[in-house]
Amino acid sequence: MTKKPETVKQEDLIKRKDSLYYVKDAQVPFTGTSEELFENGQLRRRRNYKNGEYGLMEGFYDDGRLKERAIFKDGYAHAILELYDFDRRKKSNSKRLESIWNFKNGERHGPSEGFYPEGDQIIFSRSTYQDGKRIEERIFHRNGLLQSKTIGEHPNYTKESYDGNGKFTSKFMVKDGKYFYFKGTWKDKFRLWLWSLKHVIVMTNL
Repeated sequence: MTKKPETVKQEDLIKRKDSLYYVKDAQVPFTGTSEELFENGQLRRRRNYKNGEYGLMEGFYDDGRLKERAIFKDGYAHAILELYDFDRRKKSNSKRLESIWNFKNGERHGPSEGFYPEGDQIIFSRSTYQDGKRIEERIFHRNGLLQSKTIGEHPNYTKESYDGNGKFTSKFMVKDGKYFYFKGTWKDKFRLWLWSLKHVIVMTNL
């Protein structure tokens, strides 16, 4: 007869010097499931362990609905992190995928996607990361056309913007945290200036 995996409270596990998790006073690393609860008794977080290391982790809202799911390796997010929200237009428990992030050794790595909140899996953003650094990010209008494209990340990046019909509207470039190139209308430049005030970025020679 197969032994049923053990389930313990997260607070009953301790991490020892070998970086593995044990039930208090146990001699062998823990294999099974740990659970954390909200004050109302609902499940808050569940982790699956094997030989003292946890892999799959699931988080929940306080009404029991799934909030997030991630795979860990050596204590770091590894592979895919999925974040869930719920269709706010419907009074139902139908979950929607809010975003998907890929990780490698605790850092974002590979493709990531975000979705509009309507619950119809409409792509809002699509990004590519390498070892925690953003390579490219694309933002989309609700009609699926490109809204903006960003190459690189602060303090060095280039961003292009497009209107709802796919027409180019503006482009700017940032180097060492300072704007050094801009192309677009004066209205676009004014909006960029307002945005720069909020983000403490210096505008030069525009």
